[in-house]
Amino acid sequence: MRYHDPSDQCKNLYRFIRLVLGEQVSDREIARRWGVDEKNLRELKNGVRVVPKLSRLEDLADTLGVHKYYVLEVATGVPADKAYRILRNYVVEDHLNLIETTFSGTRAGAADRDPIRAGLDSAVFLAYRTLEPEQIFTKVSRELKKFKFESHIFFLDQESGSATIKHSSFSPRLLNVAESVTGLSLMSFRFPLQRVPSFQTCIDAKSPVYLPDASVLLYQILGERQLRRFVEKMQGMFRILEVVLAPITVQGKVTGVFATGRNGKLDESCLPEVRSFSEHLSYSLENAFIFQQVKQSEGELRSLFENLPEGVFACDEAGRIVQMNSAGANILGFDQPRGPVGMPVKSFRLLSPNAKAVRERIKKSKKVSIQNHVGVAVKKDGSPFLADITVRTEYDRRGAVASTEGVFRDVSQRIV
Repeated sequence: MRYHDPSDQCKNLYRFIRLVLGEQVSDREIARRWGVDEKNLRELKNGVRVVPKLSRLEDLADTLGVHKYYVLEVATGVPADKAYRILRNYVVEDHLNLIETTFSGTRAGAADRDPIRAGLDSAVFLAYRTLEPEQIFTKVSRELKKFKFESHIFFLDQESGSATIKHSSFSPRLLNVAESVTGLSLMSFRFPLQRVPSFQTCIDAKSPVYLPDASVLLYQILGERQLRRFVEKMQGMFRILEVVLAPITVQGKVTGVFATGRNGKLDESCLPEVRSFSEHLSYSLENAFIFQQVKQSEGELRSLFENLPEGVFACDEAGRIVQMNSAGANILGFDQPRGPVGMPVKSFRLLSPNAKAVRERIKKSKKVSIQNHVGVAVKKDGSPFLADITVRTEYDRRGAVASTEGVFRDVSQRIV
């Protein structure tokens, strides 16, 4: 049987996503990992969207950690249960092949340093281009995975002395299996820092720490006896090799730990590269936070600008209006703020409403501030109104006008 109706195909694709990820992952988290709007995912779930385009399906395959063949088959109508059953049957063989090819290498040597450096540099370059703090580690982790790194980010809560894993490069399918075995939601699993001395060393020294055997770190993080059996089971399947812990700092304070490994291809000789990577990653995170703060401030100023009851305008050096708020446009008879943009401000007599003295005062003062001058200005249709205006003009070093800003009100109803 194969689904042919687009609505059924969409619902079928959503079911496959759920089979791979399990029910504990929220729609919001799925949408975030996939890079789509949560609304679009709900529409896919309800069968009210067409099947996503090929590039989106490939992104979904990367998000699910499965070969794109399975996603494409499901998207074209193959029942999700059938595709998942085939996927599940072959997953053990796939992993054994992967383990055999990636965990049989030797320790890091000169030949390995170039791809290590290339991977770290590429990830740092991507981090600096990412201005959303919550997306940095996801993108960095994906980029590192292209160079055969596995990585995890832990966020710290210094007050409670604990840490929580916030991102992992492991495929959602593998995480789902691990959570089924351990009974834990690994992405919200909290553990005390005092149980993990290597973390505390990394935090205190603000420097990378190399561990030749990551299973020791797993033992310390998981702690409970039944979870340690899970580590032992993993060790029975393959060698758990090195991990490097790198501190993530914001304004000089360690706020997270980035843990990464490369399947036996990292050793202590790589610590200088990891230290530089850690520093640049911290800088990029700080830049992203600063950008978010500026963006928020701009949004608040924009809201204030748009909601002021007075008209506010700005002009360029030629006296053309480059910006005006809604109240100002409305006073001048325009339907929207963009209406007067590009027009000479003198068309409305806002710089000198019927007063030659104002122009003279501006020329003489060079200060450029004329406050609460009342005079006659004109609207878009040429009709006059009484304006109360405050004007400020900026001059460049040569004495030429650089910009002009002003605030005005219609006081025609005022008794004078």
